[in-house]
Amino acid sequence: GSSQPIEDSNFHESYKLGRKLGEGSFGQVRVAKARASEFEEEVAVKIVDVRARDVNGDPTKHADVDLVQLTRAELKHWRAVGLDEHCVRLQGSFFERNVFYMVMEKCHSSLMDKFAKIATMREADLCRIFSEMLAGIRHV
Repeated sequence: GSSQPIEDSNFHESYKLGRKLGEGSFGQVRVAKARASEFEEEVAVKIVDVRARDVNGDPTKHADVDLVQLTRAELKHWRAVGLDEHCVRLQGSFFERNVFYMVMEKCHSSLMDKFAKIATMREADLCRIFSEMLAGIRHV
């Protein structure tokens, strides 16, 4: 196991958020850059707001305990995956004001982007993509 803590609490001191890459039912993914880095390397950050919601769907000041547990379980599983060239690497995680920030390597494109182009792809490219997906699954 890793000796690093499950999460830090100073995301915004460490990273500057950029454009949105995508959004899902539990959060969004944005580009970010490390503030202390002299390099222009971008990372991706999954942002999960775990605040409880009121009857109107607006966030409250309190965390949704179930969503906190689900998100921490996701982080635990992601850390267990470890390093593999076919799996997105988790670089760190932060928990700040009832929001999780999961910092990961930024991929060139998403799987959904690849699938959108599936009709124009060559068979060899499809085979390579599925082979890499299976290698990642085998690692897990």
